[in-house]
Amino acid sequence: MGYVEEGDYCLANKDFARARKCFGYARRENVNDWRAWFGLARVVTKNFTAYTGENWERFVNMAKSLTTQENINMMDVQMDNYAEKYRILKSMRQHKN
Repeated sequence: MGYVEEGDYCLANKDFARARKCFGYARRENVNDWRAWFGLARVVTKNFTAYTGENWERFVNMAKSLTTQENINMMDVQMDNYAEKYRILKSMRQHKN
């Protein structure tokens, strides 16, 4: 099992710390593997369910720059409306302070 596959397995089992290590190793092993970058985005957002201040957008953009339109469409489906929800939540937090 490669690092990406192990990272996917860890994500499926909500072992986010281990998944992050796996995708980090995968990225170091092949910086042009879009799956490693998208895996990191999935980790820092807990599969696009948690709103964090981490670099998830940078990871997604890098993944998209390295792959096909078919994979980009798949990523968009997985992210659903995460980006829009994230921007709304961020805006609400700024207005609250």
